[in-house]
Amino acid sequence: MKLTHAQVVATDLLLLPGLLYEPDTPSKKLVIWLHGMGDSGVFYKPDKFNTLGSALTNNGWSLLAFNNRGAYNTKTLKYADDREERFQGGTYYELIEDCVQDIDGAVSFAEKLGYTELVLAGSSTGANKICVYDYLKQGQTDFNRYILADPGDDSGLFYQELGANAFEQIQQSAPKKVAEGKGLETVSPELSSEPFSWQSMLDITNPDGLYNSFPFYEATQQRLGTKTLFLEWSKITTPSLVLLGEEDEYAADVPGTAEALELFKEYANPSASHQYMLASGANHGFKGSETQLAKHILTYLGGTNAQE
Repeated sequence: MKLTHAQVVATDLLLLPGLLYEPDTPSKKLVIWLHGMGDSGVFYKPDKFNTLGSALTNNGWSLLAFNNRGAYNTKTLKYADDREERFQGGTYYELIEDCVQDIDGAVSFAEKLGYTELVLAGSSTGANKICVYDYLKQGQTDFNRYILADPGDDSGLFYQELGANAFEQIQQSAPKKVAEGKGLETVSPELSSEPFSWQSMLDITNPDGLYNSFPFYEATQQRLGTKTLFLEWSKITTPSLVLLGEEDEYAADVPGTAEALELFKEYANPSASHQYMLASGANHGFKGSETQLAKHILTYLGGTNAQE
C-alpha cells in the first residue's frame, strides 16, 4: 500500500488537505470519503482511515479521505490562487450546500489521476452531504455508487436537546440575522451551548432545509416543518448502501437503529437498487469497530479481505 498526502482544490479554489491510500498495483477504482461534522476531520482518526485504507487497497481499491471546509469546529482556509483574503471554515460556519464545490473538487482530483470508477462514501454529516450533492446535481454525478454510514437526524436531535422554545427562537431569529448580514456572528449563548454562527445553526436545525435529509424524529414523533420527509434520499437512484451501527447513540432512542433502516427502505426510490446493513455493536462513527466497518463496505463493493 502507498500512502501520500493529497490536496484537493474545491471549485471555488479552497485548498482541502487529505490522505490518498493506493494499492501497490495501480487501480482505476476509488472511494472518496466525506467525514462528519465537528472535530471529525481525517487527520485525527488514524485507526478508522488506516483500517479502511488497508482493507480497500488489499482488494484493489484506492481511498481518498480529505478534510472538507467543514472539518473541525472552526478553522481558516487558504485559496489556491494565493489571494490575501482567508475563508472562515469549520462546522460552526459551514453551509451544507457548499459540499458540491468540495466534492466536485475531489472528482477533478480523482479524474486527473486516471480513476474511472468512483464511489462516494460519507459518515454522519458526510451521509447528509451525499444526499444533498445528488439532489443539487439532479442525479447527474460521476459516481457509480454511494455509501451512507451512520446517518443522523441533526434537526431532530437539536430539537430534543434545545427544547421547543429555544428551537423555535432559533428558527425565528436566525433568518433575520442572516438577512442583516450577521450570519457569521455567534448564536446567543442562551440558545446554544456551542458557538455556532447564525448561518450554520439555521442550516443545521431548519426542518425545511437541505441539511434535514434524515428526519427520523419527524417520521416517528411529530412534524417540525413542512418539507417532504426524506426528500433528497427519495430522489437517489444511484445504487447505495445504508450502514448503521447497532449501538449508534444518535439513532438508538428515536427511532432506534433497526427502525431507522426501515425508514430508509420505506422512503427509498422504488426504481433504485439499494442495500441496507446493521453493524452489530457499533456506535456512531464506528469507534472500536473500524474493522467491521471495512468488512461491511467490502461486502458491498464485492471485496473479500478486510484484514490488514
